[in-house]
Amino acid sequence: IKSLLQEAVMERLNVIKNKIESKGVRTGKLILEYGAFYDMISQAADNMNANMIIIGSAEKLEDDSFKLGVTAEKIIRKSDKPVWVIKEDIPLNMKNILCPVDFSVHSSRALNNAVTLARRFNAKLTVFNAYKEISTGPLNLTLNLEKENERKKAESEDMFDSFLNKFNLIDLKWEKVIRRGEPAKEILNAIADFGIDLL
Repeated sequence: IKSLLQEAVMERLNVIKNKIESKGVRTGKLILEYGAFYDMISQAADNMNANMIIIGSAEKLEDDSFKLGVTAEKIIRKSDKPVWVIKEDIPLNMKNILCPVDFSVHSSRALNNAVTLARRFNAKLTVFNAYKEISTGPLNLTLNLEKENERKKAESEDMFDSFLNKFNLIDLKWEKVIRRGEPAKEILNAIADFGIDLL
């Protein structure tokens, strides 16, 4: 049974490979592994020293907690490689790229890649930062929260400008956006607000 299954899968993979090659794209060897999808995909990417994993996302319901699909979500969490998730029935029309940054080394790598993609696709790049607001607690009742949050905003803007000075953004269509709030929530809001095609 395993042998028959392997033959059927390899036959299907060859059909896909031929279709890709007919579009003028060079392909590598076909890989068939047994095991958990996310483990095997991440391992294959490491073994071939891939620059990126591109994976399709199945159609999901509005209230589904895994918006990208369980396999895609697990690969994103597990893999050391960048993962590009292609959503079903959404054409690749990359006009707006969002790159959230927190001024870390990881952010620098992300922004370098975002700049490269923005140039290649002639897309607008939004470099985004969200800082957490200071909220009151039992030990800081006398704290002037609005004043402290304004100070934190000014501090974040200074750090943002210093961070961006390391990058060549001269020939790009780009903007800098800073918002106050929970970073993950603000990133999701920014995707909707700016009509983002790629995060």
